[in-house]
Amino acid sequence: MKTSNNRKGGMIAAMAVSAASLILFAADASANPAFARKYQTSCSTCHTAYPKLNAFGEVFRLKGYRMPGDDQALTKEADIAMGAEAWKRLWPKGIWPGAIPGSFPFGVLVPSQVNVVEGAAVKTDLAFPSTVELLGGGTLGEGFGYYAGVTLIEGNDFGGLHRLFGQFDTIKGTNLLNVRFGYFEPRAVPFSSHRRLTLSNYLINAVGFDIDTMHGTGPADGHGDGNDVESGHALEAALGQDDLRLLEFGGHGHGNGDLFSFAGSQRGLELWGARSGAAGGGLEYGFGVVNGNGLGSGDASFDNNNFKDLYWRAAYKFGGMGVTGTTATGAVEPTQTRNWVDNSLRLGTFGYYGRSPFRLSRTLLMRDGETMHDEHDAEEMVEAGLPMETLDQLLEADEHFTRLGVDFDARLGNLNLFGALMHGRNDRREFEGSVGTAFTTWFVQGDYVFLPWVIGAIRYETVNLPAGFRDIHAVVPHMTLLLRANIKLAVEGQLYRNESGSNRGLFNISFAF
Repeated sequence: MKTSNNRKGGMIAAMAVSAASLILFAADASANPAFARKYQTSCSTCHTAYPKLNAFGEVFRLKGYRMPGDDQALTKEADIAMGAEAWKRLWPKGIWPGAIPGSFPFGVLVPSQVNVVEGAAVKTDLAFPSTVELLGGGTLGEGFGYYAGVTLIEGNDFGGLHRLFGQFDTIKGTNLLNVRFGYFEPRAVPFSSHRRLTLSNYLINAVGFDIDTMHGTGPADGHGDGNDVESGHALEAALGQDDLRLLEFGGHGHGNGDLFSFAGSQRGLELWGARSGAAGGGLEYGFGVVNGNGLGSGDASFDNNNFKDLYWRAAYKFGGMGVTGTTATGAVEPTQTRNWVDNSLRLGTFGYYGRSPFRLSRTLLMRDGETMHDEHDAEEMVEAGLPMETLDQLLEADEHFTRLGVDFDARLGNLNLFGALMHGRNDRREFEGSVGTAFTTWFVQGDYVFLPWVIGAIRYETVNLPAGFRDIHAVVPHMTLLLRANIKLAVEGQLYRNESGSNRGLFNISFAF
C-alpha cells in the first residue's frame, strides 16, 4: 500500500474487483461444437481443455477455421455450394462461387457456477446456469471465414452480442495477408479473454483506467483542487460480454462514463498475417483501426468521437509446430495423443493508442467581469451580500491513452508457462494545463497437464496503481477436470494479498453441444 491514510480509495478498488468477478465470471468460450460437427472430431483435437487451445488449435484459428493440409479431405459434413466450380473460369463475367454450412453452424455452451465470496452479503450463490451461449463459426467458401458469439441468457436477462466478424484470408494465396472486419477482440491482446483456461479473466485484460484515478472525481474538501484522492472512484461496469471481471477506476470525467479495457471487443478493421518458419514456429503480426471504447449518444453512430484507435502486435515463435501448420517435414495432421505438447517459445510485443472524450465543468465567481481567484475573498463577499456574478465553464476534449507491453509463451512438455507485462498511461488537457498518470500490470501463469483430462494452473498477477490507491496482488489457483470431451468441471480460488480484494472460491461445471 502506497499511503496508509488513503485506505478508503484502495478498498473501493478492491470492492470493484470483487463485484466484477462475482457478476461477470461466466466466461464466454471459443470451444465451438460447430467445428466438431463439421470435421466429426473431438474437442481435444484443438483444445488442451476448452477453451484453451493447443498448438494445432492455434493453427486452425490462423488458417481461417480450416484444417492445415488437406481441409477438404478432413471435412466430414460438406458445405453446400453456392454456384458451380466452373463459375470460377467465367469470372469476372460471372459470380465467384461461395458456400454455406451444410449443417447447423452453431453450438451451445451452458456453464453453471457456485460462487463463494468472503465477506459478501450473499456468501454462497448458485448460478445454475450462469449463462447460455450460442457460438458459431466456419467458412463461406474459398478465402472467407467468420465467427459469431451471442449470449442468449446472462442471469435472467438477454446477454447480447460479444463477437461477430468476417475475414478474407490467404489473399493472393499467402497467409501473410488477411483482413478481418466486424466486432472482435483486437489482436494486440496477447492472451485472449475467450481462450483462457481459468474462470477469471487476466487483470491485464480487464483493468479500466483514466485520469480520475490520480486526482479523484470530486475532492472531499470542495475546493476542486483534485488533491484529495480519498474521494477517488472505482466501479464495476459491463462494456460488453468480453469484459469478464472488469475493473474500473475513475470514470466520471468521460462524456459517456465508460473506461477503456484492453480486451473488450471493438468494431473495426484489422490487417494481419502469419507465416511458418523453416523448421517450425514462425511470425505473426497484426495492425488494426477500431472505434475505441463507448457507443455514440444522441444519434445512430457506433462511436463517441471522431478519432479511431490504432493498435499493433508482432510475435515470433521459436520451435514447435509452425504457426500455419507446417514443419520441416511437411504439413501437420491432427492427433489425439499428447497433442498439448509443443516444445516452443513465443515472444511478442504489442501497443495501443486511443482517445476517449471527456467533459469537465466548473462555476467561476466573477466581479466586474474579472474572475475571483482568491476563494477566501469570494466567500467573504458572498457572506457580506455583495453583488457577485457567476460563469459556468465547460471543457470538452479527448483523453489520450497508450498501452505498451511484452509477453512470452513457453511450452515444454506438459508445462505451459506464459505471462505479460503492460504499461499504461493516460494524458489529458485540464483548465489549468495538462495532467497525466500511469499504471503497470503484469502476470505469470503456469498450466500443467497431469493427465489428459486433469489440468492444473496457478497465476500470480498484480496491478500497480498511482499513489493513494492500493496496489492489487492476487494468486489464482485452478483445476480443470474433463469429465467428458465436452463436459468440464473447474474449481478455482482467488486469494488477494494486502487486503486488496475479497477472497473467493468458484466451482463451475459446463457442457457444450
